[in-house]
Order: sequence, then C-alpha cells, then structure tokens
Amino acid sequence: HFYKRLLFIMKSCTNLIRYSLLLFIFISCMAALVVLGLDLDLLLNGPDYLAKVITNIVNRLHQDEMVAEDQLKAVLLDARQSLWVHIPMVMVVVLSIMLLLLNCLGCAGACLLSYSLLSGFTMFMFVSFVLYACLALWIFANNMEDSVMDSFVTEKISQYSQSEGIFNMVIDTVQRDLQCCGFKSSADWAGIFPASCCLEVVEECQLKNVY
Repeated sequence: HFYKRLLFIMKSCTNLIRYSLLLFIFISCMAALVVLGLDLDLLLNGPDYLAKVITNIVNRLHQDEMVAEDQLKAVLLDARQSLWVHIPMVMVVVLSIMLLLLNCLGCAGACLLSYSLLSGFTMFMFVSFVLYACLALWIFANNMEDSVMDSFVTEKISQYSQSEGIFNMVIDTVQRDLQCCGFKSSADWAGIFPASCCLEVVEECQLKNVY
C-alpha cells in the first residue's frame, strides 16, 4: 500500500508540473502570436490597425482622449520608414518565430515527458531570462551621466516643444501615471514644464506646481 501511495503522489506531482508547464507555454505562445501579428501587420499593411489598438487601450486606461489616432498613425508611418525602427521590427519577428518553435519543443517534451527536450527548453528559457534581466538592469539601473538611456531621454525632452511626436505622448503618459517630472528631476525641463508635470490643470505649469 505504501508503494502504491508513493507512486500515486509521484504521478500527481508529475502531472501538476506537466500541466503547469503546458499552461506557461500556452500563455507564452499567445503573447508571441499577438506580438508577431501586430508586428507583421505594421510591416506589411501599415500602422492603421496598430494605431487604432494603441489609441483605444491608452484612452480607455486614462478615461480621456490622451492620444489622437490620426496623429499616432502619422508618427508610426514615419517611424516605420526609419532604418533604426525597421531593423528592430524585423528582429522582433525573428525572435517571435524562434520563441514559437521552442515552445513547440517544450510542449512536446511536456507531453512525452522527454528529459532531453525539457532540459533543452528549460536551459534556453533560463538563458533568455538572464539576458533580458541583464538588459533591463543595464537600461534602467545605469546611472552614469553619459549613458545611452540618459542621452536619449534628454534629447527627447529637449525636442518636446519642437514637435508633437509619439515620444511626447510617452513622456506625458509616464509623468502623469508616475506623478513625476523629468527623467532624473524637474531640472531636466530647464524651467519650461509641460502640463503633464503639474498635478492640477493650470494655464502655465510652473516650478511651484510640479510633482
């Protein structure tokens, strides 16, 4: 009886791990398919559908018309023609396809309980997680004065009043949601603050009213 009970427990634990892994693979596949579909649609058919999706999501989250669809469509159309945007979009397509193929490998390993397939899948996912974590830490935790992220955001802040691009929308959304002003401090705006820097709606956002 003890042997049968032990086998039952081991079988239950194996099934729990198997179905948990299959659930993770299913969610990962759905996310990869959504990203792949939106990316391919933007590459092949233009920004019409993506602009509509982003506009609906952002405006519903903020319960206000934060983004104009026509403006976002024009910005995405210009961005799609840039080489620095086109190359990452192609890379996203390649990475999404690779992720789908590896998820198929993991699904086969979970269904067949293949140690070699599951080992390969787990190792790749672990390495990918470590690489993405290191990249995120390098981008968001790098406090060097001349870092790439610092230079990029400083440049976009300095260009805020010169154009009405997608980065202006991103800056306003982040500052309102996080209730902050500037990348490092309000001094980044050099005394000329956008309306998103102030908690209350005023005619002119001044230093005494900023977050």
